[in-house]
Amino acid sequence: MITQLRKHARVDALKNDVRSGGVAWGRYIYLALLSSLFLFILNFFAGSYIFLRADGLVIKDSYTVSPLYTARIKKVFVKRGDTVKRNQPLLELESATLMLQLAQISTEVANLANKTAQIKARTTVARALLPTARKHAGETAKTLYKLTSANRKDLVTSRRFEQAMSDKINAKAKLSELEAESSVFSDEALEHIEAAQKDAQKALDDLKRLYNNGKVNAPVNGTVGTQLVTEGDVLLVGKPLLQVFAGDAYILAFLPKRYLFTLSPGQTVTVQSGSIKAIGTIEKLLPVAASLPKEFQNSIKPTGRQQLVRILLPKGHPFVISQNIIIKGHWPFSVSSS
Repeated sequence: MITQLRKHARVDALKNDVRSGGVAWGRYIYLALLSSLFLFILNFFAGSYIFLRADGLVIKDSYTVSPLYTARIKKVFVKRGDTVKRNQPLLELESATLMLQLAQISTEVANLANKTAQIKARTTVARALLPTARKHAGETAKTLYKLTSANRKDLVTSRRFEQAMSDKINAKAKLSELEAESSVFSDEALEHIEAAQKDAQKALDDLKRLYNNGKVNAPVNGTVGTQLVTEGDVLLVGKPLLQVFAGDAYILAFLPKRYLFTLSPGQTVTVQSGSIKAIGTIEKLLPVAASLPKEFQNSIKPTGRQQLVRILLPKGHPFVISQNIIIKGHWPFSVSSS
């Protein structure tokens, strides 16, 4: 006799898993990842308010060499990165326009010099002959006066009288000519011509100094930059030929627009490019602002003009010119009361 039916387990009913009493590591890892993401976002957008983080470039004082006239590059004596000394030849230019101007001014100087010499010679001769001409004119006038009286008494022939009159006219004409030359070619007029000659000579000397036979020399001791022309190029006035970097290298850093710490000259910072690090010293906060270079810009953070700061590098630093640098402050920085 069956007194109790056996109860079978349903196939769609599962037994509850017994939870262990261990640590819930998954939850902690999730919270840690979530916190890290939050801190990363907070640090990305607001970290620069508290920590000094800036971008910068390693630079030196640069000197741009540009022609003051249209020219063709005849020879290039240096290469990018070469170390040059002051007045060392860098390039040789060729300018047909400037050479033509030199020829024209040289011709003008020669003409003025020849004209000055002629005037001086004629003035000297005129002034030397003037007393003799005056004496001769006076003597011919006296002779004609005597012959006029004699002619009235028929004591001289008409031919002799006419000869005396002709001599007087010629002597008077020569005297007038010499007096005119002495008056026209005065010392004052000669001074004007000599002044014009000096101006032309000065212009010629300046143009020769400017052209320097086409040689372009280094303005300072330094290093040739990456911008360099090639032989055969034709350059217009003012177009750069090359750059020479001189002096000690330093970092030009772009400060964030807003920060809660204070900066002052003498503070040390860490400057880094990849795995290369060094300790720099803030030299000066410059009273100017500039736009962030394109290589430092991104599509998330807004760009604008940022204050510049000059950071000195230690001697023997490993950085090169135009290298991108990240600047980080040494915590703690002084927090500004403002």
